[in-house]
Amino acid sequence: MTKFLRVALMGSAAVALMSGAALAADLGGSLKDGSAATPDHTIAVNGGLTTDYVFRGISQSDNDPAVFAGIDLTYKMFYAGVWGSSVSAFTSSAGIETDIYAGIKQSWKGIDFDLGVIYYTYPGNNATSELNYLELKASASAKIRDVTVTGTVFWSPDYYGEAGGTWTVEGKASAPLPVWGLTLSGALGHVSSDDDNAAFSGLYGDDAYTYWNVGLSKTFRDHFTVDVRYWGTDADGVDAYTKGLADDRILGTLTFNY
Repeated sequence: MTKFLRVALMGSAAVALMSGAALAADLGGSLKDGSAATPDHTIAVNGGLTTDYVFRGISQSDNDPAVFAGIDLTYKMFYAGVWGSSVSAFTSSAGIETDIYAGIKQSWKGIDFDLGVIYYTYPGNNATSELNYLELKASASAKIRDVTVTGTVFWSPDYYGEAGGTWTVEGKASAPLPVWGLTLSGALGHVSSDDDNAAFSGLYGDDAYTYWNVGLSKTFRDHFTVDVRYWGTDADGVDAYTKGLADDRILGTLTFNY
């Protein structure tokens, strides 16, 4: 599995880099639609609140509500951004998570590639283990009729809580429904440690676990989105870290984007 994931990551990265070099001169405007009518650079802000901040099937807010906000900047094929959310004392003693990310996006023959890096930080945390960690990301997305499908591979050399080298493979799909302007979407992901790491097993109950979600969303007035989603995972959890935080749940999220 690890060998396959490494090959997939390197292959996705190589394709994204080659396609970016070949088509950079032709990319104009929005990274989403490639329209030359829009500016080469954009700035967007987002924020919202959720009944439970869930990341890869695990509650980061101890099953309680959370607020979040972020800002994204793009210039042609390049993007960068910062995003932050409130979290529980179990996740970080300071009660905040801040993610910093950057990368490139490029389209080639109907496939959208995204190659990036994410740094997850927990400012002011006083835990004995290091919580901050880095992830590399390679993804490809395509539209098949009305269904958009995305596959992504993440790799961290040392995951949250010094849990060691960790791979995450995730597939997503979304499609508009013919009623009320709703969108149906879902995801299936698998997180695994490179070796039998006690820190990873202590957090998640094993050296690997699988998570999934499915939900409905609706956008109002172009800027506001309401999402209702079911999350599930096969993570057992041990001690106080993930026991009860990996259970099946339904949550609601309100997001604005400008």
